[in-house]
Amino acid sequence: MILDRVRMAFAPVAAKDVAPEAGVARIGREDLEGLDLVEGQTVSLYRNDRAEVVAKLPLKVHKKLPRRVLVLPEATMQTL
Repeated sequence: MILDRVRMAFAPVAAKDVAPEAGVARIGREDLEGLDLVEGQTVSLYRNDRAEVVAKLPLKVHKKLPRRVLVLPEATMQTL
């Protein structure tokens, strides 16, 4: 997945102890701050090989996530 114009690659995976939440992308605090974004800000998510398919979700911090990992709702994973 690529986040907005920053174009930072993330792994959209199931994370142990972090449940997906409908309508939001979960992200680690370090990544959120490293992107100079704020919690609740909406970003565009897309795959590098299918840039025409875009999902827009607000970001929500989760303290247990490792760097470069997003937890996405199942519906978003299916779309992308």
